[in-house]
Amino acid sequence: MYENCQVSSISSIISDDEFNKCMESLGPFESSPEIAVAVSGGSDSLCLAILSNRWVKKRGGKLHVLTVDHKLRKESEVEARQVGNWLRSYNMSHEIIEWDGPYPRSGIQAAARIARYKILEEFCRNKNILHLLVGHHQNDQAETVLIRQEGSSGSNGLAAMAAIYEKKDVRILRPFLKISKPRLVATLEALDQKWVDDPSNMNTKTARGRLRAEIKESILDKALVLAQNSASIRIKGEIETARIAARALSFNPAAFIKIDLDQLDAANTQNLERVLSKTIMTVAARYYPPRLRQIKSLVKNLINDSEFHDCTLAGCRILGQKRNIYVIRELARLGPDMILRDRKETLWDNRFIISTKQDLTLDLRIAAVHKAGWAQIISDDSNLKQTLIPFEARLSLPSIWYGDTVVAVPHLGYKKKIKALDKVNFSIRWAPPSAMASAKFGRV
Repeated sequence: MYENCQVSSISSIISDDEFNKCMESLGPFESSPEIAVAVSGGSDSLCLAILSNRWVKKRGGKLHVLTVDHKLRKESEVEARQVGNWLRSYNMSHEIIEWDGPYPRSGIQAAARIARYKILEEFCRNKNILHLLVGHHQNDQAETVLIRQEGSSGSNGLAAMAAIYEKKDVRILRPFLKISKPRLVATLEALDQKWVDDPSNMNTKTARGRLRAEIKESILDKALVLAQNSASIRIKGEIETARIAARALSFNPAAFIKIDLDQLDAANTQNLERVLSKTIMTVAARYYPPRLRQIKSLVKNLINDSEFHDCTLAGCRILGQKRNIYVIRELARLGPDMILRDRKETLWDNRFIISTKQDLTLDLRIAAVHKAGWAQIISDDSNLKQTLIPFEARLSLPSIWYGDTVVAVPHLGYKKKIKALDKVNFSIRWAPPSAMASAKFGRV
């Protein structure tokens, strides 16, 4: 369905100068910036694409406009093509990328959101694009606060969405977080530009849809004040968290983190919770933090008990050894085995990027070492028993398998003597989706 509704005359359009200031607050950018913008076809993202196009052209840069077709509605393909037609009238190139599933039986909207960002980030990585713009606006921000408030979020969650969110391959930027939706609509109307209206946005079966149907503007205004105050608290907390992490944490390329408990003694409880939450997110490759009550229980274990009790939490094994704590990926929560592809990168367990520059003559797969693989490795090279990597971390390492035989573990410098692998070298890097410390929580 295409919409071109009327808005109140008090909703002013967004000028190029105002948009320039929004973008400047998200910089720095290259002298000739290359930027991607995600466009669903709704008023928010379509307005973002048009303004971004002007901004990029003035700077001699390049804009990539991307639409992910989730194929969740029969109209989506036609709508995506219509978006492309609209954009071409502004001399913008447009690319449609389809999501072919797999589609879960429940939680389809959440799965589609995760898939959308994964697709967009992969495009940016392949094109060496550092900046991805998305169209979340002031009303979205207020709704996010109210949803998180219902879920009893702490101050971090109530700070809602960041204007700048750094991921391992791309910076996700939200220029519109201080601009209301009516102003985006007014800007399109001034151009006599239609947009796509997705009925699922008003689906009252979803939390956001219910809010849009029931919540008054005054309540949204209060939510924005709460977000602003919570963001201030979060920024201060993240600065202190980064300081503590720099003193107390040691990062190993084998994807585990060692925590020096002596360096945590001066940290207050709230900062300690933040450090542990971030550590678990990094090791377990999580996009969202563990539940606050779980983190509080872990902190209590650290502070109140004379001896730390080993535990599992949110995809991690947490082990105590003298005055150190080791946070290691939990074996039972590792991702499935994956086929290793010729001359292409393979992301395993959402944490490791593995590749080879040579053509493969064997059908190889990526899987964890596990106990069976470790037994094979030390039978072949007993010197590897002396590795300083903790035993639990060794078992969770990514390894290359041929059938039932482990043929390489790059972290251990191990490669089985097989003629077909003589000239094959494997590269591997730990690339968790959430950084332990990144740019401070951004606000426009």
